[in-house]
Amino acid sequence: MTRGLICFWLIVLLTGCVHKHGYLTGNAAPPAGSYLDLQAGWRLRAIVPLTKSGGLGSAIESATGDSDTKTVTAIAKHDFVGYDTQLYSIHKRIAGVKIRLESSTSTINGKNFVEPQPAVDLFRMPRFAKRVRLVFLQRVSSADHNMAVLGAKDLSSLNRLTTKLEASPQACVTSRREYCFWIPAGIAVRAERQATPGADESDWVPVR
Repeated sequence: MTRGLICFWLIVLLTGCVHKHGYLTGNAAPPAGSYLDLQAGWRLRAIVPLTKSGGLGSAIESATGDSDTKTVTAIAKHDFVGYDTQLYSIHKRIAGVKIRLESSTSTINGKNFVEPQPAVDLFRMPRFAKRVRLVFLQRVSSADHNMAVLGAKDLSSLNRLTTKLEASPQACVTSRREYCFWIPAGIAVRAERQATPGADESDWVPVR
């Protein structure tokens, strides 16, 4: 694919994550910061840029915005060839949730291809991670991460891990009781829910 414009909806996803206030279940006090606790019945949509080199960096070379029309025009990097759209369903389990990959579809030169395996599986969680949280961090530079996926057995442990991560990005490590994974730069992840339960695909909307 030659350098060109990327469609607006993809750019909205690829150019960053909107900070959100936390959505918590349970009675534990929420930690300070910006995060989203995943709930059963929601799903996750991930957009993974595909490049000739196979790298996972941003597919955008430059972008300009128009505040009047609320549109963004972006130019793709020269080795951008398409993108992989991944959908993950979120299911209820005892004292928490589990995440399951439902589909992976690559789009290259305007054609869609169903993939048996995704370019990168972003939500392969350990069994102990019954509580799962997306944490949105304020970027300090272009080299910093935007989002981390945290998992823990219970809400209190998840809050402690979140507090440690917000104090120091180096706290993003996985142990026998805590899970932390940085979403690679250039990959966009969005939580969605159905505005009307049981409705069709068009009824899925971003979680606010």
